This record gives sequence, structure tokens and C-alpha cells, in this order.
Amino acid sequence: MMIHMLSLLCLLFAVSCSASKQTIETADAPMAAAREIGDGLPQDDPSLITATSLALHIRGMSCPKCVTNAEIQLERLPGVSGAMLDMGGGTFRIKVKPGAPVTRGNLARAIWVAGFTLVEIEELSS
Repeated sequence: MMIHMLSLLCLLFAVSCSASKQTIETADAPMAAAREIGDGLPQDDPSLITATSLALHIRGMSCPKCVTNAEIQLERLPGVSGAMLDMGGGTFRIKVKPGAPVTRGNLARAIWVAGFTLVEIEELSS
């Protein structure tokens, strides 16, 4: 019975991950027209991030593989480090180097490439 339940959980996670259409790509990849951006933050927002500590509120993550894919995409951005999911708040916390050319659009694009939707960027006190 326990093995059957574990198999069912694995199946649920696999379906959830494949349903979100996750891929490991670069954030500079051309946007696929077939996938809707949804109601997330715009990917063309050129506003520079001035805070050095952020909480990114992301919709669509449902398993450890999802978290890993989003971490990889965020840490590929020059100046971004320490991407870590806060399970309690359901947000990613990241560090941004002072003066790094990270924009709100770059962050939204990285999350979109990972297969999710960035719905809010919250500046945190360091």
C-alpha cells in the first residue's frame, strides 16, 4: 500500500511538471508564440532593479524539479545570486549585485522561460 501511494505521488509530480512545459533554456531565447504569458509582469519592462534583496512571487511551481528549473534560470542572469525558495511564503528570495543591469523584465523573462509566471517583485530590506 505504501509503495502504491509513493508511486501515485511520483506520477502526480511528473504530470504536474510536464504540464507546466518546463525547459532549461536561456532567458535570451526568442519568445514562443504558442504559450501565453498570462497576467504576469511584463517581460519588456526596462526598469532597473535597485534593491539588493528581492522576493519574487511566482505562480505555477508544484514540485522540487520546478524549483530547480526556476533557480537555474534566475542565477543565469548576470548580477543575480542566491536564488532560494521560501517555502513558507511561496516566494523566491534572490540577491542582486549593486549596479548590476538586472531589470524587472529580465526577471519576468527568466521565470517565464522556466515555465512559470512572475506576479510580483517585492523589494526587501537587506
